[in-house]
Amino acid sequence: MLTDLTIMNAKFRLVSICILVLLTPTVMAYPEIRIDDDPNYEKWQDINKALQNSDSLSWMYRRTTT
Repeated sequence: MLTDLTIMNAKFRLVSICILVLLTPTVMAYPEIRIDDDPNYEKWQDINKALQNSDSLSWMYRRTTT
C-alpha cells in the first residue's frame, strides 16, 4: 500500500526529472574560446618579453597589446 510520503516522493522525482529535461537543451555546452588561443593573436603573445619587465603588472599589458 502506498503512503502519502511515497506518493509525494514520486511526484517530486517526476517534477525534478521534467525540469531537468526542459532545461537541458537551453544550456550552451560549447568549449570555451580564449583570445590567447586564436592564431591571429600569436604575434602579440611574447610571454618572455613581458615577464622580463621590471613592473610586476606590465605582463598583462604586454600580453594584450604591443
